[in-house]
Amino acid sequence: MAGRVGIDVDHAEGRVTLWSGYFRPMRRTRFDLHAFRQVLLEAPVKRGGAMTAHWEYPVALIGSPGTRVVMEFLTLEEADRVARELAGFLGLDLSVEATPD
Repeated sequence: MAGRVGIDVDHAEGRVTLWSGYFRPMRRTRFDLHAFRQVLLEAPVKRGGAMTAHWEYPVALIGSPGTRVVMEFLTLEEADRVARELAGFLGLDLSVEATPD
């Protein structure tokens, strides 16, 4: 997706907002914060083409079926830090998916 994307976690309001837009947030999807049950550090995903190939490290907030919000990071260290921070902030369990060999 072109433009900017982001995720706002609002503990006081009890919601998670996934937003996107070119210069400012134009599209928003809101989720009930209490619908989420765990934070998952997923296996890395290879992205890009022949000249731009790189790995991205997804961190997902997982909730009831169909409730899933994903953030992707360029380093494992950053993904791990954010996953631990989110799990601690929200009081959720942190799970780590096996990485491919």
